Amino acid sequence: MTFQFQELIVGLLLDKLPTYAARNLDRIPVVKVEEHEVFCISKKVEVMEQKLAALDAINFTELSGKIEEAVLRLAADHNTVTFSTELSPRRMLK
Repeated sequence: MTFQFQELIVGLLLDKLPTYAARNLDRIPVVKVEEHEVFCISKKVEVMEQKLAALDAINFTELSGKIEEAVLRLAADHNTVTFSTELSPRRMLK
């Protein structure tokens, strides 16, 4: 019974669908929707692979060494800064 009901619905709806025609068959896309989706996904994967390759190219050992040098320089600069007696926190509280 369900199958007959579906046939009835499809039959009614097919009569109401618009009919299209094309003057130039070259303008009709020949790529299936599924193929286009696969193409889009493959492009995204390709971009992700390029980004991963760029990350692999970074020498993290060298980079961490540079960061450590910068931290040591900042610590040394901080130790050499002297506060004047007028701006010392203890003097400002009085």
